[in-house]
Amino acid sequence: MFDSVIIGAGVAGCVAARDLAESGRKVLVLEQRDHIGGNCYDEKDEHGILIHKYGPHIFHTKEQKAYDYLSRFTDWYAFGHEVVANVHGKLIPVPFNLNTLHMVYEQEKADALEKKLIDAFGLESRVPILKLREHVDPEIREFADYVYENIFLHYTMKQWGQTPEQMPHPMHRSGSETYRYAPPASVSRLMAPSGQDSKHILQSRQVPQLTQRSKSRFAAGSSP
Repeated sequence: MFDSVIIGAGVAGCVAARDLAESGRKVLVLEQRDHIGGNCYDEKDEHGILIHKYGPHIFHTKEQKAYDYLSRFTDWYAFGHEVVANVHGKLIPVPFNLNTLHMVYEQEKADALEKKLIDAFGLESRVPILKLREHVDPEIREFADYVYENIFLHYTMKQWGQTPEQMPHPMHRSGSETYRYAPPASVSRLMAPSGQDSKHILQSRQVPQLTQRSKSRFAAGSSP
């Protein structure tokens, strides 16, 4: 007889089962796949290279408690997720930031735009692209149009067949509601005009996912 039954051995199911078991409950975990970890599962291919079976997954959090909890069961690979876009044959960082600014404009124009963006939004800020396109300064609007047409428009059309204006969420605002309906790269987080950080995700803790060691330790119920 079991005290609790957990359906699914993905990350949430594994954590729930582990916590219940550590509290003294007898737990049964049911999983239709032949492995635990859900879509975060990885395995070695025929060459011995560890690959993500269901596509790349990245663990990222700003919560030290979550990082410490998982560190009981896994080793980590240091990682900073960076993305580039091919714009007219040149690979430039996305989110579009001050580094990118100097890659696509000549020095004098880039310096002038950098000052305007920092004066308007502060250093290390992220501004929704549609808000930037409405700015009173014509040069900032011109810059926003460049980013919109070369980054956002093609991205959202490729991913969802919609322009940024057609995306079903409040694109003039940042915040958690912005990220609920589309991946975070879609709207407000691609745009970092006032900083030099090229990381796609800003949480301090980010790694590709749990290492191979985590699977056996979760499954065996080993202690720290």
